[in-house]
Amino acid sequence: MLDLWTKYTFDNINNSYRDISKFIWYNCLGLGCKRILDVGCNIGMELVSFPNYADLTGVDSNLLALKKAEQRLPYFKFKQGNITNLDIPDNSYDMVFDRGVMIHLDDNEVDIAMHEMFRVSRKYVMNLEYLGEDGKRIEWRGGEPLFYRDMINRWKDYNVNIISDVKIPYDIDSNRLHYTLVRKNES
Repeated sequence: MLDLWTKYTFDNINNSYRDISKFIWYNCLGLGCKRILDVGCNIGMELVSFPNYADLTGVDSNLLALKKAEQRLPYFKFKQGNITNLDIPDNSYDMVFDRGVMIHLDDNEVDIAMHEMFRVSRKYVMNLEYLGEDGKRIEWRGGEPLFYRDMINRWKDYNVNIISDVKIPYDIDSNRLHYTLVRKNES
């Protein structure tokens, strides 16, 4: 029997994420982001609409998923890592984003992950998460708990400007994700 994350990786190979990928790419393009980091990239599903010349790095802790990402998108960089301990220098990327990663973390890990995303970002951080009562449990595959995340309220403790905080339209992503975009204030 396959473990949860191996099954998740193979399930994603058969899913199309082109619309949400375009949404993310157009945000990066419109904001003038040249260096982009996807934390929790899995097989690179949010990267399929990015042009092959983009300076893009994907990080994930799942080696199988990274191998699949490298096969699918050989023109991008992928590295093993954890969102709560990114082996990346400060201010390295114009945009740092995640899609559905914070929902898997418990509260103290979310704070650590946000700090890491903030630290490695030069300008912007984008979160695409399920919005609800922050920390409220959501049942998921195989009993694995997920947690709603109210990212906008969590970002209020950081030195950022809130750029956007809206629901993603259903025709772009049927998972009912919430889009939060913040810009780091200059120190």
